[in-house]
Amino acid sequence: MSATLRSPCRGSRRLRDRSPSIMSRVYGTGLVRRLDVLRRRLECGHAHRHLHEPLIPRPLTGYRGDPAGTGVSTVTPGSASASTHRRKPMATDVISLIKEDHRDVESLFERLRKMPENRPALLAELAAKFIAHSEGEEDEVYPVLAKRQPEEKEEVHHGTEEHHEAEEMISQLLETAPESPEFDTLLHELIEAVTHHVEEEENDILPVLEKAVPFEERVQLGKAFSKRKAEVLAAPIKPRSRTKDELLHQARELGVEGASGMSKGELAAAVKQKKQARG
Repeated sequence: MSATLRSPCRGSRRLRDRSPSIMSRVYGTGLVRRLDVLRRRLECGHAHRHLHEPLIPRPLTGYRGDPAGTGVSTVTPGSASASTHRRKPMATDVISLIKEDHRDVESLFERLRKMPENRPALLAELAAKFIAHSEGEEDEVYPVLAKRQPEEKEEVHHGTEEHHEAEEMISQLLETAPESPEFDTLLHELIEAVTHHVEEEENDILPVLEKAVPFEERVQLGKAFSKRKAEVLAAPIKPRSRTKDELLHQARELGVEGASGMSKGELAAAVKQKKQARG
């Protein structure tokens, strides 16, 4: 009984009849079909006649950048299809940088409230970032605003006082047990004070700065602001406190009687009492 020899040509026909492969969907059926024909001819021993024939593939179709299957890529540098993970453009002008810092501090406040177990590390981060931000504003931003808009000198001075007052509260928090009720009380007072400062700055100071200083100059001011912050962060962090003159100024604004004859400690206590009474 003679054995039946299986023709490689007939056997290969089953490959041809199968449904399109992944390669067909990616590279196009034309190229895959030509490769399949060449493979079958190699199996049948007839490939030598056709090796000189060029295999001309169709353009790649149906991939990202060619959703219509036209073979023409629609991906261009900078287009949404070129990168599915676009990074948020970095802030450049000083106003954007200041507002970014404000949002960062607000995020730290939220975590300090909700994550008491992480308070020591979060408070250290808050102290460093807030002090660097404050000194950056006082040394680089506020002087420019006061020079361009002399009528804003009072607002600038007021902003500096609020920085120092907040740093006093941060200093007290650093010396308070994180799990104690006193910490929660001080944290609440700090959040209220900084929230008030941020609202005033974003509603009153920054809009004036935007009008007074052209964008190109604000970009350069942003670089100076960032550089000053980096210098502060590179040194040991030390919260500042209000000077006696600043306390006296606050006391007079709040209507504290006999403020001029008070010591620095008495002024601080009187100012705090007045603010608490006002709610």
